[in-house]
Amino acid sequence: MRKPDVFLVGAARCGTTSMYRYLGQHPQVFAPHKKEPCHFATDLDSGSYQDSRYFIRDRAEYLGLFAPAKTDQTVLDGSVWHLYSRVAAQEIARFAPDGRILIMLRNPLDMMYSWHARRVMAGAEDITDFEVALAVEPERKAGRRIPPASFLLPALFYREVASFSEQVERYRASFPAERICIVIFDDFQRDTLGTYRDVLRFLGLRDDFQPSLEVGNPSKTVRSPMLRDVLRNPRLHSFSNRLVPAPVWRRVRPLFKGIHEMNRRDESRAAMDIELRRRLEREFEPEVQRLGELVGRNLAALWFARERAPSGVGGR
Repeated sequence: MRKPDVFLVGAARCGTTSMYRYLGQHPQVFAPHKKEPCHFATDLDSGSYQDSRYFIRDRAEYLGLFAPAKTDQTVLDGSVWHLYSRVAAQEIARFAPDGRILIMLRNPLDMMYSWHARRVMAGAEDITDFEVALAVEPERKAGRRIPPASFLLPALFYREVASFSEQVERYRASFPAERICIVIFDDFQRDTLGTYRDVLRFLGLRDDFQPSLEVGNPSKTVRSPMLRDVLRNPRLHSFSNRLVPAPVWRRVRPLFKGIHEMNRRDESRAAMDIELRRRLEREFEPEVQRLGELVGRNLAALWFARERAPSGVGGR
């Protein structure tokens, strides 16, 4: 049975959906419909029914995603929470020691702001003020102030999610440097096709293919919060848990996803408050300097230039 040989491990809200779609269009690549099985991020899986709809826990079911791949195709896993997971790098290395790792990174402030907006839109974050959501992280780590419809609970710890240096180091410790490709979101935005072709060359694929460069996973908001909350209601999920096995739910999930999509519309978020951005820049400067050392680039100058206008949410 085929198994993945390329792992697009993250980070969330850093262009991974667009990259996954562009790679999936390439005739030499197989990318399953389910982008994020999160099979190796076992430390992030609470065991809840809500998480069971997000994580594919069974190895045979996981491998079944890739069964349709042709023998000469490169097989792609796009689970972005494999980067944040503390165990996924080692687990992937054991599973696919010759695998290639693709990491996409973004200004951590913009990533956090975008991820918070995404959680609010999905009904998995009930604190709509980003600054307040940051402030309650200690309470949430103690098990308080958890949104009732939340899933993937560690994703509420925005600062940890966006602290990329330790996450990159885990993959550097598990894979040789020549098997890791790091893409900076700014480069992907500025020269999408050129960056895509760089990735194709890293993967040893033909680089003359022209994909349809439609942006994936843009910023959205909901038309009806009430409909969203009904679809996310924990009691409804608990009832479904007793009646519908997780594998069956995954087969009917596209119907519910279609309803969710009909209830969403594209909408850019207002830029982050400038004073909050400045405080977070000071807080994250050591982290970004460390990350820059790892990737061999002055990311602090790229992301924290004081004269640069603050960016909005974005996402791709």
